[in-house]
Amino acid sequence: MRARMSFLLLLAVMLFLPAAAEPPAAPPAAPPPYMPLSGPPLHYAIEETTNTELPGVGPVQTVDRLQQVSAFRAATKEEMAEVGAGPAQLVVDISRRDGVGTDPAQEILTYMSASAEGILVHAVKGPDGRLEKYMPPLRHLPRDPAAGATWEMGTIRQQGLLFPTTGSVIGLERVTTMAGVFDSCLHVRFTVEKVGGEAAADGTSMHVKQGTSRIDDWYAPGVGLVREEATSSITVESSGQSTTLSIRQIQELKKAPS
Repeated sequence: MRARMSFLLLLAVMLFLPAAAEPPAAPPAAPPPYMPLSGPPLHYAIEETTNTELPGVGPVQTVDRLQQVSAFRAATKEEMAEVGAGPAQLVVDISRRDGVGTDPAQEILTYMSASAEGILVHAVKGPDGRLEKYMPPLRHLPRDPAAGATWEMGTIRQQGLLFPTTGSVIGLERVTTMAGVFDSCLHVRFTVEKVGGEAAADGTSMHVKQGTSRIDDWYAPGVGLVREEATSSITVESSGQSTTLSIRQIQELKKAPS
């Protein structure tokens, strides 16, 4: 923390010294190499398997194969003001995913910055245009991730659901994807032990009885996310009936960045 100048010393400087040029603002912290927050668009292939236990119907399984393109850009002044992140150098991660069936494509905007703490998430704007702001911001990745490191990311909010998330570093690994082989990938695990909140669908409120989630991410140096494996299970109750959804998603880089 910067030491404060005493009042008398500050007054002396103001009265008796010639005006000095204002020192340049400190440059923003460079992003960790595993998530550079810049570079060419990243193209992903996604396979999502959903198992649903419906009351009176039984298990129903659906499998969707999707495409996603993610790209970074600097936030505009209007976005900086809307997010309210102060002097942070905001970067916007724009992820656009194919729609399922007749559904339109979905676009999610994630407002991030690099700081002395690491990669921070200040806000997320979902496909419905709703902006979820995080103050303090979510801590996505630490500045110097070491094997065995753990941290509290914060509580992610999504459509009324609450995901208190813990991050941990598993280590460095080689990863094979559709885009090729990547060495020294940082393996990070995000864990949610208990999902909370109230969900709503078609005007019906649903109470969360139980829910867990685990996401394993692999980040390649100088590239970013190259593979993700996510599993989650959630049971909701409405009008005395329970419905359980189990989702497994595999996302991997489809082609090497150009």
